[in-house]
Amino acid sequence: MFFDLDGRPGIYDWGGSIGRWGHDLNYAVIGSLEIEDRRRHERAVLRHYLERLEAHGGPAITWDDAWLSWRRQTIHGFMWVMCSPRQQPEDLITLQTERFSSAAVDHDMLGALEA
Repeated sequence: MFFDLDGRPGIYDWGGSIGRWGHDLNYAVIGSLEIEDRRRHERAVLRHYLERLEAHGGPAITWDDAWLSWRRQTIHGFMWVMCSPRQQPEDLITLQTERFSSAAVDHDMLGALEA
């Protein structure tokens, strides 16, 4: 995440690297927002991202494909549940586990991974 000269936040997208297009965005949105804020705004954030991605020459991704991928990408952040307090502060582990666990349930992550 970064802030421009006017103080507006942005997310540096690592889309040029190998991996799924939505991994960084999913991780940033779920890991940064309070659960209720994420529930209220994540679809709008994802739609905005997809529009801007296509407008800047990236691929046109259908909503259904994007949402399925989004739901699947939640597994990466869900791994906070396995993090040791020797790796990260316990309060951060707890916070991220709560955020990603709620997203995993909200998104039917396991169902998405089977799809």
